[in-house]
Amino acid sequence: MLDLKEVAKILNVSYHTVYRLIAEGRLGAHKIRGAWRVSHKDLENFLRENHSLYVKHQSFQPKKRFRLRVIKKNL
Repeated sequence: MLDLKEVAKILNVSYHTVYRLIAEGRLGAHKIRGAWRVSHKDLENFLRENHSLYVKHQSFQPKKRFRLRVIKKNL
């Protein structure tokens, strides 16, 4: 699930535009604990329906969260 700021960054629009798209029913979202969240599937569907945006962001892949580990070597 993505928050509105993450969706805005992916679509290259403002936070307010994302909120407006949700209010108009053009972008599916769920309110969880008082905050709007957009699923990866809802975002993909939105991009498919709005082909002009989809062409720009065809390579959209959900981020995999991972932690980098730093290994120190004593030389």
